[in-house]
Amino acid sequence: MLAILDNINGKPGIKSLGLSDATGIPQKTIDRYLLKLKKANIIRYEVAAKNGGYHIDDTFASS
Repeated sequence: MLAILDNINGKPGIKSLGLSDATGIPQKTIDRYLLKLKKANIIRYEVAAKNGGYHIDDTFASS
């Protein structure tokens, strides 16, 4: 999960396929970890034309 968080922090807006490519972790595993991180309010998914994808949640980043 740390590799996923590191990639999201380094490239805000990355999508799950990009995370899988960057980490070498299978897509299904990435999706499972992303769900856990979202439930813990550590990350969020933004829908936007230019910057859509996963981001570190502001409340988590400021703590």
